[in-house]
Amino acid sequence: MNLRHLLAGLAASLALAVPAHAAGPLPAVDRYDATRDAPADLAAAIAAAPRAHRQVLVLTGGDWCKDCRELDRLFAADPALAALRDARYVPVKVFVGSENRNEAALAAFPKLSWLPTLFVLDGEGRVVRSAPSTEFHEGAKLDPARVRRFLETRP
Repeated sequence: MNLRHLLAGLAASLALAVPAHAAGPLPAVDRYDATRDAPADLAAAIAAAPRAHRQVLVLTGGDWCKDCRELDRLFAADPALAALRDARYVPVKVFVGSENRNEAALAAFPKLSWLPTLFVLDGEGRVVRSAPSTEFHEGAKLDPARVRRFLETRP
């Protein structure tokens, strides 16, 4: 077993140790969908996150977006990174595109300059931190270490 797999297993174990089950299942919005009720998705995540001792991680974007797909692939290819995300956050994907800009759902958020943009919300739903994916780039690719630093940083 290599070190990466060992760390991934450890991170997954730590994620399972968080007492989220006591608060019931966490809302899961793990794909971009123009037809979803984004305000309801955000409200459910904001309500559930404090009970699970987590913050909300809002990922704005769409399946049409190259960086959004690359970020999805990054989490899929790195189980430790995905476990870190899931241990600290309730992730909610909010579709932004020509079919639905979700302006009402994102009205209280800073203006989007790039997709995906990641927003961290506190227990009241206030944005405490944000970053467009351009902050995670190393050249033309997303750098897992930069994404990890963002996820590990506390406001």
